[in-house]
Amino acid sequence: MQKKGVYDLDYYQKRKSNKSFAYRLKRRTDEVLNSILKFKGKNIERLLDAGTADGMMLDEINSKLKISHSVGFDISKELLEVNKKNQPILYADALNQPFLDESFDVIIASALIEHVPDVKKTIKEFNRTLCKGGVCIITTPNPIFEKIGLKIGYLKKKNHVNTFSILEVKKILESCGFEVVKTKKFLSSPVKIPFANQIDDILNKFGITFLMTNQLIVGRKVRSI
Repeated sequence: MQKKGVYDLDYYQKRKSNKSFAYRLKRRTDEVLNSILKFKGKNIERLLDAGTADGMMLDEINSKLKISHSVGFDISKELLEVNKKNQPILYADALNQPFLDESFDVIIASALIEHVPDVKKTIKEFNRTLCKGGVCIITTPNPIFEKIGLKIGYLKKKNHVNTFSILEVKKILESCGFEVVKTKKFLSSPVKIPFANQIDDILNKFGITFLMTNQLIVGRKVRSI
């Protein structure tokens, strides 16, 4: 039986027309790009965008980096079909990824792990398909903000199977053959405000990170499992 994606065309339209959705996508993309540049540089041989949705983040990353081969996958066929860039995007499940061992140098999993029923199995698949020394870049919502957002009505319903703290993701990555090389909380406001990046920097400097709505964790593969 074919699995159905969490999001549909309504999600794509919001990312195109809703300023808040577009802003959150831009901030996640910027954090992912900065991490790729820091740990792998601008020239990438093989990159995977796991849970690519409509491919908008992958489009932006391809426009900013020199990537010999990039591919994305998702389980929402509706979202995959709106991609217009002619880049390889596949219908696939994060729990059983259709790639050979050590196929990639960089794996992006942005806003993915909170949607999968078995996070550890997903991370094991990333270990299998990532070459040694390759990096896996994860973004995922801050569980505290999710609870507050649901309570005050900012979030209308719970769309996530589970949410994870940075420490929880770090432990999973380490148990699956990764060394965690970067963690960061970001996005102090889910809507665009003046000096947003500077506010994030100040909050991080003083350790007031519980206010951040999103989290970044970067793992480097140090062993196969």
